[in-house]
Amino acid sequence: MNKVIITLIAVFTALMPAAAQQTADALLQQAASKLTSAKSVEAAYTIKGSGGTTSGTILLAGNRFRMTAPQIMTWFDGKTQWTYAVAQQEVSITEPTAQELQQVNPLLIISGFRNNYKAVIDKSPAGTKRVRLTAKNTRSSISSAVITLNASTLYPTEITLTLSNKQTLAIKINSLKIGSTPAASAFRFDKKAYPKAEIVDLR
Repeated sequence: MNKVIITLIAVFTALMPAAAQQTADALLQQAASKLTSAKSVEAAYTIKGSGGTTSGTILLAGNRFRMTAPQIMTWFDGKTQWTYAVAQQEVSITEPTAQELQQVNPLLIISGFRNNYKAVIDKSPAGTKRVRLTAKNTRSSISSAVITLNASTLYPTEITLTLSNKQTLAIKINSLKIGSTPAASAFRFDKKAYPKAEIVDLR
């Protein structure tokens, strides 16, 4: 009898990591679905890192986004990205990879985790659900991330990124609201609005 119990305990213990993995994957998949299925999501954020603190806003609609901050503005229409450096009045045009997009828009790490990261449930403060992601590719520019979700809505409240150079970026989502479908022009750089901007096409 003792041997049977010991065997059952061993089997149960071996299965626990797999069960936790499925739970973390399912949780992030739910969170990703809420973000990508909404007509639009608008959030205000604060980023803290070794270079200081900055705040801004982001507008999401599917795989398109627009980010606005005092120093830099970014538009992505699903293929092309425009990055406007305010001080230099310069716009860089690129067609970024999925990994490059995650560096610009950390919310995309939630929807792209299955392909690039291993997810496990982390210890969570009351009222939240927290998942830790570890990059499958050791050369990834984002080596790990901790995503904190509101337990009721599953919308992100905090994202902490650890970069390959060991620097850490802490992103706090100060507010988040769901809206209607934005015009396509909201995700494209408008030359008329920035007539003095120098265009640098890197495609």
